[in-house]
Amino acid sequence: MADGHGGLGGLRVLLPAGYTADARARADSLAVPLFVLDLTGTPRPVNAAAERFGARGA
Repeated sequence: MADGHGGLGGLRVLLPAGYTADARARADSLAVPLFVLDLTGTPRPVNAAAERFGARGA
């Protein structure tokens, strides 16, 4: 059972930052831009819609 802190009971699970493949596919199908924040807090594009969004300077 999940403990609400990224672990299962006493076992800690480290999850990578980002989106699941399903989330990315759905966002792509809807042309929704996805970003992740790097360690400095700068947003980085994850998909083509995000690349286009950043390219137009929005």
